[in-house]
Amino acid sequence: MTTKPTTIDSRKCQTLDDFYKTIAKALAFPSHFGNNLDALSDCLSEINNNSKIEITDFDFFLIEESDTTRNNVLDVLQDAASRHNLNVVVS
Repeated sequence: MTTKPTTIDSRKCQTLDDFYKTIAKALAFPSHFGNNLDALSDCLSEINNNSKIEITDFDFFLIEESDTTRNNVLDVLQDAASRHNLNVVVS
């Protein structure tokens, strides 16, 4: 059974705060989500296996943040993908 991917529109995620708000809403994170990388990692670990997150318009993804911040977020997403069988696709 194929599940519909969760789409994250990078045009709405140009800052880290915007990204946290967007992903929390899209994936129905709990209201106590801490808006930080540790909380993101924890919430991603609780998503069902074989889920798919598609990040669209990737050229805009965290464009207002430093390369380090952007890479740290991508590292958390990649870690979740490898540890929890989460499929993260960028386009």
